[in-house]
Amino acid sequence: MAKGILLLDYLPTRCADCELRNSISIDNTVCHVNMKSINDSEYFGKKPSWCSLRDRDKFIEDIRCRCYEMGLDESQTEIIVSELN
Repeated sequence: MAKGILLLDYLPTRCADCELRNSISIDNTVCHVNMKSINDSEYFGKKPSWCSLRDRDKFIEDIRCRCYEMGLDESQTEIIVSELN
């Protein structure tokens, strides 16, 4: 499956603050990123664990760690990271 990166001006801390959800009705809110229904505790509480929205800096650090685990050297890692910036 192809993957992409979506840049947001801010990272929401709960579904209620996220622009990537649709409130069809009071009892039927859907996340457009994962196409999952959002219950009230997920909507008003902290961001659910299944949410794929992550902080950009943490994402870059995760990529660096994965490159290291794969045995890539520093220059190869920087080429991959530079493509994400």
